Amino acid sequence: MEYYTLKFVFASAVAELEVYDDVTKYHLEAIRKIICGETPPSAFSNAGKEIIEAHLYAFLRHIAAHADSPQKRESDFIMRLREEICNQGYKMNVNELVQFCRCTRPQFKYRFKKESHWNGTIKQYVDHVLFEIARNHLRYSGMSLNRIAEIMNFPNLSLFSRFIRKQSGLPPSQYRKTLRPESNAK
Repeated sequence: MEYYTLKFVFASAVAELEVYDDVTKYHLEAIRKIICGETPPSAFSNAGKEIIEAHLYAFLRHIAAHADSPQKRESDFIMRLREEICNQGYKMNVNELVQFCRCTRPQFKYRFKKESHWNGTIKQYVDHVLFEIARNHLRYSGMSLNRIAEIMNFPNLSLFSRFIRKQSGLPPSQYRKTLRPESNAK
């Protein structure tokens, strides 16, 4: 197996792309936190390298998939909410979002409805964002289900499995296979 070392200026790479979506921000922020030592594991450990590699792969696939399609820019408010959901993972709930925004619950609901264009409840929106993250991990990373559950702040694998089954109708291992049709053909 060959390894390559990449070196680039993080901010200038993203600025040229004018990326505003939560998926890109999530992956780049996760990589930055590991490299800067703000979160375990160390970037020099095997686990750290595996996580960085998974995030880089997912980030590059995401950028490639969306390179030709114009992105509909979300409001700053919704982008901050999505980022906080990505950062907190399963620990995030509606009350935490209201506190994060420093407003009353009715004010939060009004602003969320006005700016998100989401047709469900706020809880459904949180689950939707969490499922997007989980789907990216399952599709693009080689991390174990335990590791994905841990990264996303699920208290245990059982709860993560129930969440994926509720969202997709399949257990995580089977859902992962449906997301990776090219690897099933081998």
